[in-house]
Amino acid sequence: MKTNDETIDITINSIRTKNFHDEETKKKALESQSAEIRITEIELETKKGKKNTQKYLQAYLPFEKFTTQDFKRIIQQKMENRNQF
Repeated sequence: MKTNDETIDITINSIRTKNFHDEETKKKALESQSAEIRITEIELETKKGKKNTQKYLQAYLPFEKFTTQDFKRIIQQKMENRNQF
């Protein structure tokens, strides 16, 4: 990756769709022939005294609707909620 938030294009072929369980989804994926996936690298803050954690997220969410900071905030909240139990 050249930046911490970018998109990549992947080719959709029968190998990528062999584990699709829904035939309609598989058909649509094969017809489109490619997919644009957003890869975001974020650094999460951990409890005091621990090293920060790097996370890589894959999503179909556009830059216009979710910023890198939005992703970071959502994942940070998820991690904090998980640690409460």
